[in-house]
Amino acid sequence: MHHALARDAWEVWEAENGHVAMGRMPERRPAVLLLDLMMPEIDGMGVLERMSADPELAEIPVVVLTAADLSRSELDALSQRVAHVMDKGQRDRDSLLSQVRQRVAECVKLRRASESQELK
Repeated sequence: MHHALARDAWEVWEAENGHVAMGRMPERRPAVLLLDLMMPEIDGMGVLERMSADPELAEIPVVVLTAADLSRSELDALSQRVAHVMDKGQRDRDSLLSQVRQRVAECVKLRRASESQELK
């Protein structure tokens, strides 16, 4: 996914776990966060909780990519916090990449529009 997004001219950085991601976000605030719920040290839900507690990070749009079998209540809870939830286990690689590209572009476009409105 990193290479596919980089080929599309996105600047991409990766974190090997939730702890590393939380440490990097304040210094390299992403335009959008692709988040796997199943990560070591701090899982995706923990990352979302910590981001929500930080006003600067709470504004970052999040696209969740997960192979986890989520319950209706878990999906409902996620939909309150994230821009999109994508089941990476239900798509072939090309379809998943296409969806990720589309979701990232949508999030960045909405964020830029929001920032533009704030400047007016």
